[in-house]
Amino acid sequence: MQRCVTCNRTFMNQAQTHCPTDGTPLVKVASSALNNFEALPLATPARASSSGPIQVIDCPACGASTRASNLGGAFSNCEYCGQSFRIADSPTMRTGVMPASYRATPRPVSGFQKFFLIAFIVMFISVFVFILLVFISMRF
Repeated sequence: MQRCVTCNRTFMNQAQTHCPTDGTPLVKVASSALNNFEALPLATPARASSSGPIQVIDCPACGASTRASNLGGAFSNCEYCGQSFRIADSPTMRTGVMPASYRATPRPVSGFQKFFLIAFIVMFISVFVFILLVFISMRF
């Protein structure tokens, strides 16, 4: 059995390679995995199934569990249906065991940004002093 990941229609013809509705390549799915997938909402990102380090992650296409040894960065392939998916909100990425390409590097502040920040601070202080002087002059 095959399924379209876009419209979620199933097709029994094994020779068919693309969905006739939207042209998306079809994914081969076992009937038991298809029943598990229908309970999931469409476009579900993959989520880790444990609160500690990743042990198992569920494929958003067929619902099958993939072992942690198959995970290699931000993307993974399901060992059952072959679908490539993004690993979203995984605990490992939150604890700092991220790939080097995902590490935050601070951007240098440009000259325009420095000028704008200084001008804003000067204007804020000037308005504050003006309001203070007006308030003081009204009391006397």
